[in-house]
Amino acid sequence: MQMLNDEGYLGARVSSRTELVHNPDAATRVLQVEAGSLTAIRSVVVRGESPRSSDDIIRQTRTTVGSPFRRREIERALTTVEEDLRQRGYYEAQLTLQTTPT
Repeated sequence: MQMLNDEGYLGARVSSRTELVHNPDAATRVLQVEAGSLTAIRSVVVRGESPRSSDDIIRQTRTTVGSPFRRREIERALTTVEEDLRQRGYYEAQLTLQTTPT
């Protein structure tokens, strides 16, 4: 389920049941997956000081309002921006993702 959450399906649910076979040594585990709807980014706030503009960071991390919320992609993009800043001499650069459920 974490994988679905990371891909933007924050309302995903998984349930399971066991189906017994007439053979007492066998059973089948059935997983019912409901991904739900893809979560969209409602707002973006960039805090702190950076030589890069907020708009540039938002564009590079693909976090514009209305875009799908895909945690893994955003975290990879944040790491890329951090590495770029460090190569430019901002060795203590740190970018973090904070989410607020609505």
